[in-house]
Amino acid sequence: MINIKIKETAKSARSALRKAFPGSKISVTSHSSAPRCLYNIRVHWADTLRKTGPTVKQVEKVLRRNGLKAVYWLDRHGI
Repeated sequence: MINIKIKETAKSARSALRKAFPGSKISVTSHSSAPRCLYNIRVHWADTLRKTGPTVKQVEKVLRRNGLKAVYWLDRHGI
């Protein structure tokens, strides 16, 4: 079962990132913390060959600016 606070944080992160990067496909998922799992929230996005998507630092900045302090796994993939 996913902690309600984690779900709310993931929802806030999704909203903040979509607002900051409207042209990017960004996925934010949350899950319960299993004993071997370090991350509660996963942020995944794809970058085109033209490098038009946000960088990891840009995503981190948006999350920090919005006061989102959960443990994140940031996953940027080039296509």
